[in-house]
Amino acid sequence: MLHWTFDVVHQDQSRANGKRDMDGPGIGRVAIVKDLECSCGHQHTLIGTEHVKLGKPHMSGVGHNSVTPPNDTSSKASKGSPMDDIPSWEGGPSNP
Repeated sequence: MLHWTFDVVHQDQSRANGKRDMDGPGIGRVAIVKDLECSCGHQHTLIGTEHVKLGKPHMSGVGHNSVTPPNDTSSKASKGSPMDDIPSWEGGPSNP
């Protein structure tokens, strides 16, 4: 099991991060990180794919359904347009 660090960009362009010990789904497969406790104080579900970045496993997702909920409950309206590549997220293994 790897120690993963995730960086999340909400739809309103605010940022948060979270950590989780987990195994990835495998290169090229759908990655779902359920109920990730983020530094914003909320839990988000992340949907994307696992791939290789700089020779190491990496996960990322971008677009409308990649971060649920896309904003925190206290967030103001989105600063971006529906066509922007936000929300988004990425994560990779880190040292414990």
